Amino acid sequence: MSNLPPGQSEKWSDRASQSVIIKIIVIGLMIGLLMIPSFIIYDLVNERAARYRQVVAEISTNWGQPQQLTGPIINIPYKTWQTNADGQRIMQIAYAHFLPEELSVDANLHPELRKRSIYQAVLYKSDLNMEGFFNYPNFTDLGVDAKDILWDQAFVTLGISDMRGINENITLNWNGQNLLFEPGTGNNDICDTGVHCNINLNINNEIAANSAGNTNNHKLNFKLNLDLNGSDYLHITPLGKETSVAMASPWNDPSYNGAFLPDTKDSLKSGFKAHWKVLHLNRNYPQEWLGTTYSVQNSSFGVSLMQTVSHYDKTNRSTKYALLFLVLTFTSFFFTEILNRLRIHPIQYLMVGFAICIFYLLLLSLAEYISFNLAYIVAASGVVGLITLYCNSIFNNKWLTLGIFSVLVLLYGFLFTLLQLEDYALLIGSLGLFAFLATVMHLSRKIDWYQLGSK
Repeated sequence: MSNLPPGQSEKWSDRASQSVIIKIIVIGLMIGLLMIPSFIIYDLVNERAARYRQVVAEISTNWGQPQQLTGPIINIPYKTWQTNADGQRIMQIAYAHFLPEELSVDANLHPELRKRSIYQAVLYKSDLNMEGFFNYPNFTDLGVDAKDILWDQAFVTLGISDMRGINENITLNWNGQNLLFEPGTGNNDICDTGVHCNINLNINNEIAANSAGNTNNHKLNFKLNLDLNGSDYLHITPLGKETSVAMASPWNDPSYNGAFLPDTKDSLKSGFKAHWKVLHLNRNYPQEWLGTTYSVQNSSFGVSLMQTVSHYDKTNRSTKYALLFLVLTFTSFFFTEILNRLRIHPIQYLMVGFAICIFYLLLLSLAEYISFNLAYIVAASGVVGLITLYCNSIFNNKWLTLGIFSVLVLLYGFLFTLLQLEDYALLIGSLGLFAFLATVMHLSRKIDWYQLGSK
């Protein structure tokens, strides 16, 4: 208890209380000031990440963009008749599209890493085997007059999203006959880019010349091999009434995406294997239609050869903890000052704060040349060492310096754990903050805040 008269004691208490409040306000203002360089570094991280994406896109453009395969599709032109304003009948050509009854795709992806300057892109070469069969096209349910069907002008289309990825000529084995694909899709009803080859259905089956009736008993078998370059992902559009897709690659970090996930998948040290089976009932378009009635691209699925979370993503996440780091570090310094009756000048707080901000800049620059984990250890060690030496000169007490060192090691170790355990970051972070608050409450439980100024 104070020995001062009641009135004077109250004045001392008021001054002491005001002194602590002013100190806290000043610390808060310094934290706000230090958030300015933190935001600048955050923008710099985003700028470097954008540059990385730009370089990867440039590498992919020269090699092959993400690939989506759509096909094969039988396209048969037919005549349509329109009456113009003068009453004359004008003939136009439209297309009927027929999808395979069965489609089987076997894809092997061989990843490659290509570098430009300090940036690296994941590319792949793919060996694809596609086979299956069509039922002979039947126009009965499409309402097209048999005499208007141009059977001899039919062609098969294979949609390929980026033609630059084609490495070899593509040959279609069509009912035992080898046909060579030509560039272009023949029409843009379904695919904008791809290849096509002509198939004369008049020659393949004489029934086509007589009617558009019951032709379901005639199968049109196909088989083709495709050597395709691409980047990021490979998607297959499930056009078969029953589509079966198998993919394999030595890449250890696949991401399955698109409209369907694999039925089975195996992740091994030597890579991955995945299998899909998709029925026509699983998608929202039929096996045959006229013109541009349906769009099929949104039903595609496949795998992306992802790199583990890039150092830009992790650095970006770490900068979001800058405010928390400043608050926790300054809180540690504040209670060190209070509990040990020290005086730490605001300029000294700022010096420590700038060192914390420099950590993120060091982390960003180092991670572009070495692994993120090693960059984190080097940057954190440098900053912790710098602040520890600075505190030793301020406190002139090895135990207090050791205490600050321990707090900093715990904080940077805590952040490293959060960055590694992305899925559990919220849980671990909440528990860590709870533990820190409990520690502060325990240490401050006997502090007489009203007497701090007089002491």
